[in-house]
Amino acid sequence: MQAGAEGARFLELTQDLFLTHVHVETTGENILDLILSTEPNMIDADRAKEPFSDHNIVTCDVIVSVQVKEWRETYYDYKTGNYEEMRTFLRDWEQALQNTNVNIKWDHFKAVVNSAVQRFLPISTKNRNRKPRWMSKRAEPARRRKYHMWKRYRETREYHLYEAYKRQRNTAQNEVKKAKRYYEGKNLLRI
Repeated sequence: MQAGAEGARFLELTQDLFLTHVHVETTGENILDLILSTEPNMIDADRAKEPFSDHNIVTCDVIVSVQVKEWRETYYDYKTGNYEEMRTFLRDWEQALQNTNVNIKWDHFKAVVNSAVQRFLPISTKNRNRKPRWMSKRAEPARRRKYHMWKRYRETREYHLYEAYKRQRNTAQNEVKKAKRYYEGKNLLRI
């Protein structure tokens, strides 16, 4: 049996890279997968998760050193602002807006309000959330339930648990699609 040009190219590629054999069942009771890497000890602890069609999703730990840039968002905390002092600060508008030029009035108004915000509203920081920005409050629990149902089925191999998993998988997929669609639509309105 001959592999042809594509097979020869694949063999050459696998010889250039390092092979790690998957140690968990990925297709029914069979172990059929390889993980290709550029370093010999780059792959660690492979796991099989819930299936995607007839093949389980394979996850593994990739050992690399990466510099992660810390992400923080700063914002004005309107809940804890000192509004009594802000009202006192913003009381006298008649004298401040006596100029007849609208542009000058607007610039002065904007400067005074921005100054009040900076003086009387505390600045808070928000750490980056690890979940995707499109993830909704309904999609995340649906995905978690799907994963837990898959684990329960894998432990017992009972048919009724597999059926329950499939129903939850479909629910989770629908919730994820809705969340992504909503997020994309919301961002399109910002353009």
